[in-house]
This record gives sequence, C-alpha cells and structure tokens, in this order.
Amino acid sequence: MYDDNMKEDGVYSGQKYEYSGGVSYSSETPSPDDNKEKKKKKGGFFKKALAAVLLGVLFGTAAGGAFYAVDYFTDYGDTKEVKDETPVSNVELPATQAVSKDDDDTEAVQVVTQVTDVTEVVDAVMPSLVSIKGVYKITSQNFFGQTFSQETEGSGSGIILAQDDNNLLIATNNHVVEDASALEVVFIDGSTASANIKGTDEDMDLAVITVNLSDISSDTKNAISIAKLGDSDSLKVGQAAIAIGNSLGYGQSVTTGVISALDRSLTISSTGETVSGLIQTDAAINPGNSGGALVNMNGEVIGINSSKIGGSQVDGVGFAIPISSASPILQDIVSSAERIEVSEANRGFLGINGVSVTEEASAMYGMPVGVQVRKIYEGTGAAESDMQLGDIIKKVATKSVGSMEDLREELKYYSAGETVNITVYRFVDGEYKEVSFDLTLCREDQLTE
Repeated sequence: MYDDNMKEDGVYSGQKYEYSGGVSYSSETPSPDDNKEKKKKKGGFFKKALAAVLLGVLFGTAAGGAFYAVDYFTDYGDTKEVKDETPVSNVELPATQAVSKDDDDTEAVQVVTQVTDVTEVVDAVMPSLVSIKGVYKITSQNFFGQTFSQETEGSGSGIILAQDDNNLLIATNNHVVEDASALEVVFIDGSTASANIKGTDEDMDLAVITVNLSDISSDTKNAISIAKLGDSDSLKVGQAAIAIGNSLGYGQSVTTGVISALDRSLTISSTGETVSGLIQTDAAINPGNSGGALVNMNGEVIGINSSKIGGSQVDGVGFAIPISSASPILQDIVSSAERIEVSEANRGFLGINGVSVTEEASAMYGMPVGVQVRKIYEGTGAAESDMQLGDIIKKVATKSVGSMEDLREELKYYSAGETVNITVYRFVDGEYKEVSFDLTLCREDQLTE
C-alpha cells in the first residue's frame, strides 16, 4: 500500500522482502554418501509434490461441479435481465438514497442513479417563455434638486400565461416594465412583436403585458405554448429546480440547481421594502432572468425569477416569487378592465406640487422612492384629504409611482371629480410608515396660488 505520507519520508512501506544471505560456502569436496543422501531426499520431495497436485485437481473438480450445480438451479448472477427491466429516466435528478427495512428489520440503502440531463423538460417549457426588450425613461436628480430624464435600453424575461380573444397575456416582473416607453417581445422562433402593459403590482414585483394576436404570425402561434403552472406550496427543500430566462440579454439560457430554502424574507435595498415568502435556489439568476420561470422536473412553473430581489448581496443565491402566491395577483390583473385615457380637458389632478425621490436620492437620504409632496393647493382634493407636506406618494389606487412623470402618467386614466385611494409613506416616530386615504381629484384650473 502506497500513500502520500510514505512519499514524504522517502520510504515505500509495502510488504518487506529480505535477502538474508544465509547460505554458507565450504571449500571441502562432498563425499559420495552425502550425494546419495541428497538424491534420496530429493526423490522424496518430488513424490510429495506430485501427490499434492493430484489432490488439488481432485478437490478443484469437485468444487467446480458444486458451483455449477448451484448456478444451474438458481440462475444466480444473471444481471442482464434485471438491468433491462429497470431503465433510468433521463430527467430524474438529483441523486437520492432511499432507506428501507428488510424482513430482519435491518436497514438497506437503495441508491438512485443521478442524472443531470434536463433537455426534455427544457424542450417542453421553452416555447412558453419570451425575452423582453425595452426602452426605459430614467429620471435622475442633480445636486440642486432639479430632475431630468434620459432613455436607456434593457432586457428581461416573461412567461406566456394565457390567451384571450385579442391578446396574448405574458407574466413578468414589475421592475422589468416600469418606466418603459416601449416594449418588445421575442418569441422562441426569433420573431418579435410590440407589447403593452396590462397592469402591475409593485409590492409583489409582478406585471402582465399583452401582445396583440394580430401581430403574431401563424408560424409563431404554432411554435409557442401556454405555460403549465405548478404548486409551489408543496415544494420541499432539496428538490431539483431549473431557471430559464434571457440571462444578461443574450437570449434564453438554462441553469439548474435545487430549492435551497422556502419562505424567505428579504429587504430590497433600493426601496427598503421587505418581500416575504420567497423561494431560494442556487440555480443562477442573473440580470435578464427577471420575469423568467423557475420550473420543476415536470416542466411546471413553480416560481417567477427576480434578479432585483436580493441583487448581488450573496453569490450563488437566487430568489423567485412562488407561483401559488403570484397566481391570484396575476389573475386579478388579467381580469381587470382595459383602462382608457381621459381627455386632457376632463383629466383629474391631486392638487399638489411634488418632486421625484429617485433610487439614487433614496440611497443617499434614506427616503422611500416615490413623489414627495412639497406644496398642497388650497381648495383641492389634496387639501381636503389627509395629505400632509412631506408625504411621499407611493400608489394611486393599486398602481405604483416612482416619479412625477409616473404620477402624471397614472392620472391620465382618471377624471376630475373622481375619488381614488392614495397610499403614501409618512415619517412618524423616526421611521416611514404607510398611510392610505381617499382623495377627490380636482380640475387643472384649481391649481392656483
């Protein structure tokens, strides 16, 4: 036996063989009697050796016959038929050990073969996934408090959720589509179509976008499919997981791993909000994967990946929104009525003057992202509501706002005189707390000093 410790000492300590040199040499000539004695002893030795050989042959023949008889009557050792009857599926992973009890109550360990080929699952799921490209309007604030906007491009992923009479409905993350001035969807066959936002939920980081069926060719319609949703409530830690999405904007890619943990809570650094009930996985989720699918080995969507949640806090850790929690919210968005813009003459206003609190300002000053109220006009709905100076507007009804431009865009769908629910962050007892109240929208001509 050899090991590294032996090598360090320069000694190979296997079985030790010694050459003793224990033969004596003499200068005297042997006598004839001595030669006879040696021949006699030599002859006796060969007789004994021959007898031993004959006995060995006899016993060997008998033992071979016995083993042949056992093999003949029991078929012992024929494993080919067993192997043919127990094929291993090429989509079963990871390797596990199942412990069972024999009749004598002793534990026996059955090893299940590990297989890492997930091609069948990916082939089944990929047609229901899309890449999302967008042009985004980013609002920034300079040192003097002035705000300005600029456009940039970005990418994400989406899951084909459903189809109605006119549109294809696609689920994604809210942060993939927020601030987007234009959206484009890329299907599995490489074809593209423009998309519109159906609705969003900032708290759960969810959104639904639509693609008009008339913009999709018949070939593309035959190539795509509706995703099959699973049950994330029944997940167990250690189960296999596959993440599929438009990683880094290069196109659809696949990573594999396991469910690392369940019901995780995490604080998003940019907003300070805590998101609960998350699925944690070690399948890589990178920028561009957001809005893509986390699927199980049955090809069912068990989560919607989000690279924003967690960000780059920990390497090798990704998070997904459980599909069982996301489904009711997505269904509400899908079933909501189409919103129609109100004419400018009839459009409603809050009755405030505000400034955007961007993510940069939020990180610098420790304030939530939104619109901070700097002035409240007298005789308006804001003045008659619970609105206060310094409040940071977070939502109009269920729609999130992150800037003054978001607020103006959202108010396009409301008429003067209409009452809406407003959610704000208010600084109380050393921290920001959410406060909600109703507010009746005013006309633009009421915004006077």
